Amino acid sequence: MPVAVKTRHTNIAFNAPAVVLKEIKARYALYIVENEESVDITETDWYRDMETRMKPGDYLRAVREAQGKTLREVGELVGATPQHVHDWEAGLRGIGKEKAKVLAGFFKLPVERLI
Repeated sequence: MPVAVKTRHTNIAFNAPAVVLKEIKARYALYIVENEESVDITETDWYRDMETRMKPGDYLRAVREAQGKTLREVGELVGATPQHVHDWEAGLRGIGKEKAKVLAGFFKLPVERLI
């Protein structure tokens, strides 16, 4: 026998890259409810799970896109080529400690997220 369960809704109100919000809306359109009681997304199990799965490059890409920065702009900030920044984001190269410190300061992130 099917049972309907009412759960608390999550309000996604943060500076996510437009591409991420578009994907969420496309995949979960049936579950998006407007004007309902909401919770802070950072308090959800989903968020905690996603946070543990994100690699340093994922964080770099997310904050870069959220702040509207290009690969070139980030590269110029730390003295790297756009290709090198792309490689960090794709997980093809690790972000060195010194560059991670500069990036963390610029994007206001804990440096541990980028190492």
